[in-house]
Amino acid sequence: MTIKESSGDNAVNLWLVVVNLSHRQLADFRRSHPDAGVLDLKAFFRGRRYVHATIELLRKPPNPNIIAAILHYVASMGAIHSTQALITQP
Repeated sequence: MTIKESSGDNAVNLWLVVVNLSHRQLADFRRSHPDAGVLDLKAFFRGRRYVHATIELLRKPPNPNIIAAILHYVASMGAIHSTQALITQP
């Protein structure tokens, strides 16, 4: 099996882009969550994706404050350094 030199370069370049992007996003994320790590960042974005996909299934979208509370709750479920997420019933 032969591997072209350009495919190796492309993989390295993609890896560097992903590392730089996650480093930048983690720096922004640590403003509101000082103890956060990469796994916390992944849990936040995964939770955000799940919440938005679930809300798209609803006929009438809920109040934005409720969406933010649900997002915080779902993201903290998978986080390593989670904050206390409370959802209050109206």
